[in-house]
Amino acid sequence: MGSIREIRKSKPKMGRPVTTGIGVPVLLRMHDPQLAALDAWIAAQNEPISRPEGARRLIEMALEGARKGKGALTLARGT
Repeated sequence: MGSIREIRKSKPKMGRPVTTGIGVPVLLRMHDPQLAALDAWIAAQNEPISRPEGARRLIEMALEGARKGKGALTLARGT
């Protein structure tokens, strides 16, 4: 039989697994039309995703569009 340390090392960790790593929590308030648009975009995806993941993906798409010189961020700056 193994020692107590060996037994403890093999015991699975309790709780939810880390999915996105360490990050900064951000509280985002949205109105009903924004939530409806987000939910509609999520429903159109090929895989089920959560609202927070949908918001992250849309933000990343907007930032990538701004880096390429197109999208809402460049239009807001007037370029």
